[in-house]
Amino acid sequence: MSALPKVPAEAVERAETESRKEAVFAGLASGLTSGVIGNRFFKFDRNKTIMSIVFASGLGGWYFYQAFRATNHRALEVEWKSMQQDLRAGVDYSIPSIPKEDAPAEEH
Repeated sequence: MSALPKVPAEAVERAETESRKEAVFAGLASGLTSGVIGNRFFKFDRNKTIMSIVFASGLGGWYFYQAFRATNHRALEVEWKSMQQDLRAGVDYSIPSIPKEDAPAEEH
């Protein structure tokens, strides 16, 4: 049995881009949450609150990026292997052509 071909580079790049976008929003949300909790509950002063936001955003974004990246790559691999197995089994993924209906006659 031959090895499956690798996932196309553009699909991997799209998965990476999606991971980055999701991680940015998750990092911003974690930074905002950290700032609110630090300021309201721990009574941080302005500088400590800002540092809390910066560190939580950076670390949260990085950890979320790692998680989203692993999840997206795994989903991409599973989908790719499934599609390759279906193609070997003879499943046709081509889009069927839609027959054009006769255009109405133009009146002169």
